Amino acid sequence: GCFALTCFRPEGGSGLSDMEVYERRSLGGGLGYTEERLRAIWSNTLDVVVIRPMRRQLAGSGLFGEDFLWALLARKPLTPSAVASLLSSTTAAEAEGRTQ
Repeated sequence: GCFALTCFRPEGGSGLSDMEVYERRSLGGGLGYTEERLRAIWSNTLDVVVIRPMRRQLAGSGLFGEDFLWALLARKPLTPSAVASLLSSTTAAEAEGRTQ
């Protein structure tokens, strides 16, 4: 399966450190993350496909996008058995295509 996330970039968040959040007992509007920090957080459990700044969208476009946010797309890592299954189904499909 796939996992999508949007979150603040450093300039979009409150600028508070983790310690300040605990001391104030408030996120101060939100925490901002660097690309490196997002990769460190998510790469342990997911294959990160892309992390990019979101594109700001024009008012009235019917689309959402703000350039102070990240857009992240990740997927569940494939297990060796899932890879083998995909490869065998691809090979079988290719073989069927050649015989028709």
